[in-house]
Amino acid sequence: MTGLYLHIPFCVHKCFYCDFYSKTDLSGFGDFTDSLLKEIDLRADLEPSKPVIDTIFLGGGTPSLLPVNLTELIFNKIFDRFDVQKDSEITMECNPGTVSQSILENYRRIGINRLSFGVQSFDTGELKFLERIHSNDEAVESVKSARKAEFDNISIDLIFSIPGQTKERLINTLNKAVDLEPDHISYYSLIYEPGTPLYKQFLAGKILKVDSETDASNYEMIIDFLTAHGYQQYEVSNFTSNGKKCRHNLHYWHGQEYFGFGPSAHGYLRNERYWNFRNLNKYNKLLQGNQVPTKGSELLSPKNRFEELIFLGLRADGINLNQIDCEFGIEAVIKLMNEIKRFKDDNFFNMKNDIISLTKKGYMVCDDISLKILAGLDKSLC
Repeated sequence: MTGLYLHIPFCVHKCFYCDFYSKTDLSGFGDFTDSLLKEIDLRADLEPSKPVIDTIFLGGGTPSLLPVNLTELIFNKIFDRFDVQKDSEITMECNPGTVSQSILENYRRIGINRLSFGVQSFDTGELKFLERIHSNDEAVESVKSARKAEFDNISIDLIFSIPGQTKERLINTLNKAVDLEPDHISYYSLIYEPGTPLYKQFLAGKILKVDSETDASNYEMIIDFLTAHGYQQYEVSNFTSNGKKCRHNLHYWHGQEYFGFGPSAHGYLRNERYWNFRNLNKYNKLLQGNQVPTKGSELLSPKNRFEELIFLGLRADGINLNQIDCEFGIEAVIKLMNEIKRFKDDNFFNMKNDIISLTKKGYMVCDDISLKILAGLDKSLC
Protein backbone atom coordinates (compact mmCIF):
# COMPACT_ATOMS: atom_id res chain seq x y z
CA MET A 1 0.00 0.00 0.00
CA THR A 2 0.97 3.65 -0.44
CA GLY A 3 0.67 6.68 1.83
CA LEU A 4 -0.23 10.25 0.96
CA TYR A 5 1.12 13.33 2.76
CA LEU A 6 -0.12 16.90 2.31
CA HIS A 7 1.80 19.85 3.75
CA ILE A 8 -0.46 22.73 4.81
CA PRO A 9 1.99 25.64 5.38
CA PHE A 10 0.02 28.00 7.62
CA CYS A 11 0.51 28.91 11.28
CA VAL A 12 -0.91 31.66 13.47
CA HIS A 13 2.55 31.94 15.03
CA LYS A 14 5.79 30.17 14.14
CA CYS A 15 7.30 28.69 17.31
CA PHE A 16 10.97 29.54 17.69
CA TYR A 17 12.15 25.91 17.79
CA CYS A 18 10.28 24.83 14.62
CA ASP A 19 12.17 24.03 11.41
CA PHE A 20 9.13 22.97 9.33
CA TYR A 21 8.14 25.25 6.49
CA SER A 22 5.25 27.55 7.41
CA LYS A 23 3.80 31.01 6.79
CA THR A 24 1.99 33.26 9.25
CA ASP A 25 0.21 35.19 6.48
CA LEU A 26 -3.23 33.54 6.52
CA SER A 27 -4.56 35.40 3.50
CA GLY A 28 -3.44 32.80 0.97
CA PHE A 29 -5.73 29.86 1.77
CA GLY A 30 -7.63 30.04 -1.51
CA ASP A 31 -4.61 30.34 -3.83
CA PHE A 32 -2.82 27.56 -1.96
CA THR A 33 -5.82 25.23 -2.20
CA ASP A 34 -6.10 25.84 -5.94
CA SER A 35 -2.41 25.01 -6.31
CA LEU A 36 -2.67 21.89 -4.17
CA LEU A 37 -5.62 20.59 -6.20
CA LYS A 38 -3.60 21.19 -9.37
CA GLU A 39 -0.59 19.33 -7.99
CA ILE A 40 -2.75 16.36 -7.06
CA ASP A 41 -4.06 16.25 -10.64
CA LEU A 42 -0.61 16.60 -12.21
CA ARG A 43 1.02 13.89 -10.12
CA ALA A 44 -1.97 11.54 -10.50
CA ASP A 45 -1.73 12.03 -14.27
CA LEU A 46 1.84 10.69 -14.15
CA GLU A 47 0.70 7.36 -12.70
CA PRO A 48 0.02 4.42 -15.04
CA SER A 49 -3.12 3.52 -13.06
CA LYS A 50 -5.17 4.84 -10.15
CA PRO A 51 -2.87 4.55 -7.11
CA VAL A 52 -4.17 2.55 -4.13
CA ILE A 53 -3.87 4.58 -0.91
CA ASP A 54 -4.30 3.35 2.67
CA THR A 55 -3.10 6.37 4.70
CA ILE A 56 -3.54 10.13 4.34
CA PHE A 57 -1.77 12.62 6.61
CA LEU A 58 -2.31 16.38 6.69
CA GLY A 59 0.69 18.01 8.37
CA GLY A 60 2.24 21.41 8.49
CA GLY A 61 2.13 24.09 9.62
CA THR A 62 -1.25 23.91 11.27
CA PRO A 63 -3.65 22.08 8.92
CA SER A 64 -6.58 22.72 11.26
CA LEU A 65 -6.38 26.43 10.31
CA LEU A 66 -7.61 25.61 6.81
CA PRO A 67 -11.34 26.38 6.48
CA VAL A 68 -13.49 23.25 6.47
CA ASN A 69 -14.91 23.94 3.01
CA LEU A 70 -11.39 24.03 1.53
CA THR A 71 -10.40 20.90 3.44
CA GLU A 72 -13.43 19.17 1.95
CA LEU A 73 -12.44 20.26 -1.57
CA ILE A 74 -9.01 18.69 -1.05
CA PHE A 75 -10.49 15.41 0.13
CA ASN A 76 -12.97 15.33 -2.74
CA LYS A 77 -10.04 15.62 -5.13
CA ILE A 78 -8.05 12.90 -3.36
CA PHE A 79 -10.97 10.47 -3.40
CA ASP A 80 -11.52 11.25 -7.08
CA ARG A 81 -7.92 10.71 -8.21
CA PHE A 82 -6.84 7.92 -5.84
CA ASP A 83 -8.27 4.57 -4.82
CA VAL A 84 -8.57 5.27 -1.08
CA GLN A 85 -9.22 2.04 0.82
CA LYS A 86 -12.25 1.85 3.10
CA ASP A 87 -10.15 1.13 6.20
CA SER A 88 -7.62 3.89 5.49
CA GLU A 89 -6.07 5.86 8.34
CA ILE A 90 -6.72 9.57 7.68
CA THR A 91 -4.92 11.95 10.05
CA MET A 92 -5.32 15.68 10.63
CA GLU A 93 -2.71 17.54 12.69
CA CYS A 94 -4.39 20.09 14.96
CA ASN A 95 -3.22 22.82 17.28
CA PRO A 96 -5.25 22.94 20.51
CA GLY A 97 -7.60 25.88 20.46
CA THR A 98 -7.97 25.93 16.65
CA VAL A 99 -10.80 23.38 16.44
CA SER A 100 -14.37 23.77 17.67
CA GLN A 101 -16.90 21.01 18.26
CA SER A 102 -18.50 21.88 14.93
CA ILE A 103 -15.18 21.70 13.05
CA LEU A 104 -14.37 18.31 14.58
CA GLU A 105 -17.78 16.94 13.62
CA ASN A 106 -17.22 18.17 10.06
CA TYR A 107 -13.85 16.40 10.00
CA ARG A 108 -15.63 13.15 10.85
CA ARG A 109 -18.16 13.79 8.10
CA ILE A 110 -15.38 14.42 5.55
CA GLY A 111 -13.71 11.12 6.46
CA ILE A 112 -10.90 12.10 8.83
CA ASN A 113 -10.63 9.39 11.49
CA ARG A 114 -7.43 10.25 13.39
CA LEU A 115 -6.33 13.48 15.09
CA SER A 116 -2.84 14.48 16.19
CA PHE A 117 -2.74 17.36 18.67
CA GLY A 118 0.46 19.42 19.08
CA VAL A 119 0.23 19.79 22.86
CA GLN A 120 4.02 19.80 23.58
CA SER A 121 3.59 20.32 27.35
CA PHE A 122 0.99 20.63 30.08
CA ASP A 123 3.15 23.11 32.00
CA THR A 124 2.25 26.80 31.60
CA GLY A 125 5.84 27.98 31.91
CA GLU A 126 7.10 25.48 29.34
CA LEU A 127 4.34 26.41 26.90
CA LYS A 128 5.40 30.05 27.24
CA PHE A 129 9.05 29.17 26.66
CA LEU A 130 8.14 27.15 23.55
CA GLU A 131 6.01 30.08 22.31
CA ARG A 132 2.91 27.91 22.04
CA ILE A 133 -0.29 29.92 21.61
CA HIS A 134 -2.63 27.53 23.45
CA SER A 135 -3.22 26.95 27.16
CA ASN A 136 -3.37 23.74 29.20
CA ASP A 137 -7.14 24.08 29.42
CA GLU A 138 -7.46 24.42 25.64
CA ALA A 139 -5.36 21.28 25.13
CA VAL A 140 -7.53 19.27 27.52
CA GLU A 141 -10.74 20.65 26.04
CA SER A 142 -9.62 19.90 22.47
CA VAL A 143 -9.01 16.23 23.27
CA LYS A 144 -12.31 15.94 25.14
CA SER A 145 -14.16 17.59 22.25
CA ALA A 146 -12.58 15.11 19.85
CA ARG A 147 -13.88 12.22 21.94
CA LYS A 148 -17.30 13.85 21.98
CA ALA A 149 -17.12 14.00 18.16
CA GLU A 150 -16.55 10.20 18.27
CA PHE A 151 -12.88 10.13 17.33
CA ASP A 152 -11.46 6.86 18.62
CA ASN A 153 -7.88 7.41 17.43
CA ILE A 154 -6.24 10.44 19.04
CA SER A 155 -2.54 11.22 19.31
CA ILE A 156 -0.75 13.96 21.25
CA ASP A 157 2.76 15.31 20.65
CA LEU A 158 4.93 16.23 23.64
CA ILE A 159 8.46 17.63 24.10
CA PHE A 160 10.94 16.87 26.86
CA SER A 161 14.32 18.27 27.96
CA ILE A 162 13.01 21.81 27.76
CA PRO A 163 15.41 24.25 29.48
CA GLY A 164 14.30 24.70 33.08
CA GLN A 165 12.22 21.52 33.03
CA THR A 166 12.36 19.69 36.37
CA LYS A 167 11.55 16.04 37.00
CA GLU A 168 8.40 17.19 38.79
CA ARG A 169 7.26 19.20 35.76
CA LEU A 170 7.96 16.27 33.46
CA ILE A 171 6.01 13.86 35.66
CA ASN A 172 3.15 16.36 35.88
CA THR A 173 2.91 16.53 32.08
CA LEU A 174 3.05 12.73 31.85
CA ASN A 175 0.25 12.36 34.39
CA LYS A 176 -1.96 14.87 32.61
CA ALA A 177 -1.25 13.20 29.29
CA VAL A 178 -2.26 9.69 30.36
CA ASP A 179 -5.29 11.07 32.24
CA LEU A 180 -6.67 12.06 28.82
CA GLU A 181 -6.21 8.46 27.62
CA PRO A 182 -4.90 9.26 24.14
CA ASP A 183 -4.46 6.28 21.86
CA HIS A 184 -0.99 7.42 20.82
CA ILE A 185 1.76 9.62 22.28
CA SER A 186 4.77 11.02 20.43
CA TYR A 187 7.45 12.31 22.80
CA TYR A 188 10.46 14.17 21.38
CA SER A 189 13.55 15.67 22.92
CA LEU A 190 13.80 19.39 22.11
CA ILE A 191 15.95 19.73 18.99
CA TYR A 192 18.09 22.78 18.28
CA GLU A 193 17.72 22.97 14.50
CA PRO A 194 20.30 25.22 12.78
CA GLY A 195 18.72 28.41 11.49
CA THR A 196 15.90 28.52 14.02
CA PRO A 197 15.64 31.35 16.57
CA LEU A 198 16.09 28.75 19.32
CA TYR A 199 19.42 27.67 17.83
CA LYS A 200 20.59 31.26 17.44
CA GLN A 201 19.74 32.05 21.07
CA PHE A 202 21.58 28.90 22.14
CA LEU A 203 24.71 29.93 20.21
CA ALA A 204 24.49 33.41 21.74
CA GLY A 205 24.47 31.87 25.23
CA LYS A 206 20.94 33.08 26.00
CA ILE A 207 19.61 29.54 26.44
CA LEU A 208 21.29 26.72 28.32
CA LYS A 209 20.73 23.38 26.64
CA VAL A 210 19.87 20.36 28.78
CA ASP A 211 22.96 18.16 29.06
CA SER A 212 23.05 14.73 27.41
CA GLU A 213 23.03 12.81 30.71
CA THR A 214 19.87 14.57 31.91
CA ASP A 215 18.30 14.14 28.48
CA ALA A 216 18.93 10.38 28.61
CA SER A 217 17.55 10.22 32.14
CA ASN A 218 14.39 12.07 31.06
CA TYR A 219 13.96 9.72 28.11
CA GLU A 220 14.30 6.63 30.28
CA MET A 221 11.78 8.06 32.76
CA ILE A 222 9.29 8.63 29.93
CA ILE A 223 9.68 5.08 28.61
CA ASP A 224 9.21 3.59 32.08
CA PHE A 225 6.23 5.81 32.91
CA LEU A 226 4.34 5.20 29.68
CA THR A 227 5.09 1.48 29.71
CA ALA A 228 3.76 1.25 33.27
CA HIS A 229 0.56 2.98 32.09
CA GLY A 230 -0.12 0.52 29.28
CA TYR A 231 1.65 2.18 26.34
CA GLN A 232 3.79 0.10 23.99
CA GLN A 233 6.90 1.72 22.55
CA TYR A 234 7.15 0.87 18.85
CA GLU A 235 9.56 3.58 17.68
CA VAL A 236 12.21 5.72 19.35
CA SER A 237 9.74 8.54 20.07
CA ASN A 238 6.34 6.86 19.66
CA PHE A 239 4.07 4.95 22.02
CA THR A 240 0.62 3.46 21.53
CA SER A 241 -2.18 1.88 23.51
CA ASN A 242 -4.74 -0.48 21.98
CA GLY A 243 -2.25 -1.31 19.22
CA LYS A 244 -3.02 1.95 17.39
CA LYS A 245 0.34 2.63 15.78
CA CYS A 246 0.53 5.49 13.31
CA ARG A 247 0.11 3.54 10.10
CA HIS A 248 1.16 6.49 7.95
CA ASN A 249 4.51 6.84 9.70
CA LEU A 250 5.05 3.11 9.30
CA HIS A 251 5.16 3.74 5.55
CA TYR A 252 8.24 5.89 6.16
CA TRP A 253 9.89 3.55 8.65
CA HIS A 254 9.28 0.42 6.57
CA GLY A 255 10.67 1.99 3.40
CA GLN A 256 7.29 1.95 1.64
CA GLU A 257 6.04 4.37 -1.01
CA TYR A 258 4.22 7.63 -0.35
CA PHE A 259 3.13 10.70 -2.29
CA GLY A 260 4.02 14.18 -1.05
CA PHE A 261 1.98 17.28 -1.90
CA GLY A 262 2.43 20.91 -0.89
CA PRO A 263 5.44 23.25 -0.50
CA SER A 264 8.46 21.46 1.06
CA ALA A 265 6.70 18.06 0.93
CA HIS A 266 8.70 14.91 0.16
CA GLY A 267 7.56 11.82 -1.68
CA TYR A 268 9.03 8.39 -2.42
CA LEU A 269 7.89 6.43 -5.47
CA ARG A 270 9.51 3.62 -7.48
CA ASN A 271 12.75 3.89 -5.51
CA GLU A 272 13.02 7.62 -6.20
CA ARG A 273 12.72 10.34 -3.57
CA TYR A 274 11.50 13.78 -4.61
CA TRP A 275 10.96 17.06 -2.77
CA ASN A 276 8.99 20.20 -3.56
CA PHE A 277 10.11 23.81 -3.42
CA ARG A 278 10.12 25.20 0.12
CA ASN A 279 8.50 28.45 -0.93
CA LEU A 280 4.75 29.06 -1.24
CA ASN A 281 5.06 31.78 -3.89
CA LYS A 282 7.29 29.58 -6.05
CA TYR A 283 4.99 26.62 -5.48
CA ASN A 284 1.90 28.60 -6.53
CA LYS A 285 3.62 30.13 -9.56
CA LEU A 286 4.78 26.78 -10.95
CA LEU A 287 1.38 25.19 -10.57
CA GLN A 288 -0.37 28.18 -12.14
CA GLY A 289 1.79 27.33 -15.16
CA ASN A 290 0.80 23.64 -14.96
CA GLN A 291 4.29 22.60 -13.82
CA VAL A 292 4.95 20.00 -11.13
CA PRO A 293 6.65 21.89 -8.22
CA THR A 294 9.50 19.41 -7.78
CA LYS A 295 12.74 21.07 -6.71
CA GLY A 296 14.87 17.92 -6.79
CA SER A 297 14.93 14.14 -6.73
CA GLU A 298 17.30 11.25 -6.22
CA LEU A 299 17.24 7.62 -7.25
CA LEU A 300 18.31 5.45 -4.31
CA SER A 301 21.17 3.07 -5.01
CA PRO A 302 20.89 -0.48 -3.62
CA LYS A 303 23.39 0.55 -0.92
CA ASN A 304 21.33 3.62 0.03
CA ARG A 305 18.15 1.56 0.11
CA PHE A 306 19.73 -1.13 2.29
CA GLU A 307 21.15 1.42 4.74
CA GLU A 308 17.79 3.17 5.07
CA LEU A 309 15.95 -0.08 5.78
CA ILE A 310 18.45 -0.87 8.54
CA PHE A 311 18.47 2.61 10.10
CA LEU A 312 14.72 3.21 9.91
CA GLY A 313 13.88 -0.34 10.94
CA LEU A 314 15.97 -0.08 14.10
CA ARG A 315 14.38 3.25 14.99
CA ALA A 316 10.91 1.77 14.61
CA ASP A 317 9.38 -1.64 15.18
CA GLY A 318 12.20 -3.68 13.71
CA ILE A 319 14.08 -4.93 10.66
CA ASN A 320 12.13 -7.47 8.63
CA LEU A 321 14.64 -10.12 7.60
CA ASN A 322 12.26 -11.52 4.98
CA GLN A 323 12.14 -8.09 3.32
CA ILE A 324 15.96 -7.89 3.38
CA ASP A 325 16.17 -11.37 1.86
CA CYS A 326 13.64 -10.57 -0.89
CA GLU A 327 15.34 -7.31 -1.89
CA PHE A 328 19.02 -8.09 -1.34
CA GLY A 329 19.41 -11.85 -0.97
CA ILE A 330 20.33 -14.23 1.82
CA GLU A 331 23.97 -13.06 1.88
CA ALA A 332 22.82 -9.62 3.01
CA VAL A 333 20.82 -11.22 5.81
CA ILE A 334 23.82 -13.25 6.94
CA LYS A 335 26.13 -10.21 6.94
CA LEU A 336 23.55 -8.20 8.88
CA MET A 337 23.12 -10.96 11.47
CA ASN A 338 26.88 -11.20 11.92
CA GLU A 339 26.99 -7.48 12.77
CA ILE A 340 24.06 -7.77 15.19
CA LYS A 341 25.72 -10.74 16.95
CA ARG A 342 28.46 -8.35 18.02
CA PHE A 343 25.91 -6.89 20.45
CA LYS A 344 24.42 -10.22 21.63
CA ASP A 345 25.68 -9.84 25.20
CA ASP A 346 24.36 -6.27 25.61
CA ASN A 347 20.61 -7.06 25.62
CA PHE A 348 19.92 -4.50 22.90
CA PHE A 349 17.84 -6.69 20.57
CA ASN A 350 14.71 -8.81 20.44
CA MET A 351 14.07 -11.32 17.66
CA LYS A 352 10.61 -12.66 16.92
CA ASN A 353 9.11 -14.03 13.70
CA ASP A 354 12.10 -12.89 11.61
CA ILE A 355 11.82 -9.33 12.99
CA ILE A 356 14.83 -7.83 14.77
CA SER A 357 13.80 -4.97 17.06
CA LEU A 358 15.36 -2.97 19.85
CA THR A 359 14.74 -3.45 23.54
CA LYS A 360 14.24 -0.47 25.85
CA LYS A 361 17.99 -0.53 26.45
CA GLY A 362 18.55 -0.56 22.70
CA TYR A 363 16.24 2.39 22.07
CA MET A 364 18.27 4.38 24.58
CA VAL A 365 21.35 4.14 22.29
CA CYS A 366 19.61 3.60 18.95
CA ASP A 367 21.65 6.03 16.87
CA ASP A 368 24.96 4.70 18.21
CA ILE A 369 23.99 1.09 17.48
CA SER A 370 22.77 1.95 13.98
CA LEU A 371 25.98 3.78 13.09
CA LYS A 372 28.15 0.92 14.34
CA ILE A 373 26.17 -1.69 12.41
CA LEU A 374 26.26 0.36 9.22
CA ALA A 375 29.97 1.03 9.62
CA GLY A 376 30.58 -2.70 10.02
CA LEU A 377 28.55 -3.42 6.89
CA ASP A 378 30.11 -0.62 4.83
CA LYS A 379 32.87 -2.60 3.16
CA SER A 380 30.64 -5.49 2.20
CA LEU A 381 27.94 -3.09 0.96
CA CYS A 382 30.42 -1.50 -1.40
